[in-house]
Amino acid sequence: MYLKYLLVLVYYVALIASDHEVAETYKQRRDVLLGRERGMRLGSDVILDPYEEIVNKQLMKNKKEEMAGYVSGAETFPPGHSFTEVKEDIEKSKVYKFIRKMPKGGLLHLHDFALTSVEWLVLYATYLPHCYLCQHQDHHYHRFVFSASKPINNKECVWSLVADERRNFTDGTKAFDDMLIKSILFGNSKIVSSRGNTSQIWQYFEEYFFSVTGLLLYNPVFPLYVYEGLKELWQDNIQHFEIRASLQQTYSLSGRHSSPRTVLQQYLQGIRRFQELHCHLCRVQLIICLHRSLPAAVIKRKLYEAAHLQRMYPGLVAGFDLVGHEDGGRSLLSFMPELKGSRLPFFFHAGETNWQGTATDENLIDAVLLKAKRIGHGYAILKHPAILEEAQMNQIPIEVCPISNQILGLLDDLRNHPASSLIASNFPIVVSSDDPATWNSTGLSHDLYVIFMAVAGVHDDLRLLKKLAQNSIRFSSLSIFEKEKLQDDWISKWRIFIENEAKSLCINNTQLEMDF
Repeated sequence: MYLKYLLVLVYYVALIASDHEVAETYKQRRDVLLGRERGMRLGSDVILDPYEEIVNKQLMKNKKEEMAGYVSGAETFPPGHSFTEVKEDIEKSKVYKFIRKMPKGGLLHLHDFALTSVEWLVLYATYLPHCYLCQHQDHHYHRFVFSASKPINNKECVWSLVADERRNFTDGTKAFDDMLIKSILFGNSKIVSSRGNTSQIWQYFEEYFFSVTGLLLYNPVFPLYVYEGLKELWQDNIQHFEIRASLQQTYSLSGRHSSPRTVLQQYLQGIRRFQELHCHLCRVQLIICLHRSLPAAVIKRKLYEAAHLQRMYPGLVAGFDLVGHEDGGRSLLSFMPELKGSRLPFFFHAGETNWQGTATDENLIDAVLLKAKRIGHGYAILKHPAILEEAQMNQIPIEVCPISNQILGLLDDLRNHPASSLIASNFPIVVSSDDPATWNSTGLSHDLYVIFMAVAGVHDDLRLLKKLAQNSIRFSSLSIFEKEKLQDDWISKWRIFIENEAKSLCINNTQLEMDF
């Protein structure tokens, strides 16, 4: 009798032990898979020193605390909503404030007419003499021009001096300036009213450029505009800038237009003033770009001019790109005879679309075959596994511009951005801000915040941020020598940043040894 009970007991003990062994084996296999995945992520190869580990611990504490409120639903997750609605909420975040202070390296995808804040343009340029404005009758946006005499009115435009309009504005000067700023910015009302209609979104987006060009292309303004834009970006702790430059002609009070070479000289005026007054180690390069709607003959001629300008200004002119609404413009394939004949380095916008199997997303194929140094946006690249593999093998990075993609209607919630998969598979990316002034963004901080909090995973930490800064130097257009100088400068700034963060956490820095 007792033997029977003993055998049953032994059986159940063995069964429990077997179940426990199976559970332990399952847990081990699960941990191995998780470990493999984490080892494949962008930044997984970064090793943190003792100071960085301490700073990282606090960063991740802040990240997890903020995430807890979002996951529980107690708080609204900012990157799940349009940036123009949640900008102020983002700027309250401890994680954002950390990223704002972080040395970021390079900003490699930035357009010339969205370089400097609209506030500066309004408060400086519109206060200059001879500045005229009109309210465009069809599209309800302002246009500006500097002219020695009043421009001729037409059915679209009735011109008046800004000074007169400001003086006669019922609610006063500040209200007038605020009205101008709001009318120029690509604000939330325009985004909401055009949601789901990318053509409408792009029409509103391009109205921004129609508004600002008359202000910033005025000869006395343009070099200062470049200087002020670089200063604003530098204040966001960026050390290198690569600007998509259309080299549109600047103009004088008499209406006379400048040559592309003169425009480059004006760029240099602004750049040198910035370097002399703020950051002599900072570097600026221009990627000459043309609108993809132009005829092939014009593209061919402009490619030749761009190559000539690069020979004249080898440290300034980095290469060439085609820009504009991809879904509404000509494909790279349609320009193949012109592009194949050029020796300029290419930095193509490609795949900035939600469609698959169109000429737009297939621009990615031609960007890779034409050996682009970097690909702008590359939003559709996950739909082309062979091109993704080819780009990764050849280390062609994607310039990821998350806020731009959201505002221009490719997605609503940034947790769904395709760069999530690129980060998970250690694909080479650089984070950029595209047209920050257009939607009142600042440098790189807002885009890095949404990458860190929404596009990347909950467990991605300081390693990812450090890797992104390193990538921005590695994949810049600078020479090897200039990259080394920039790298040394960034390391020095990064070390100071980390030490200061550690000190702010009451760390005794004499107890730890930095090892960079």
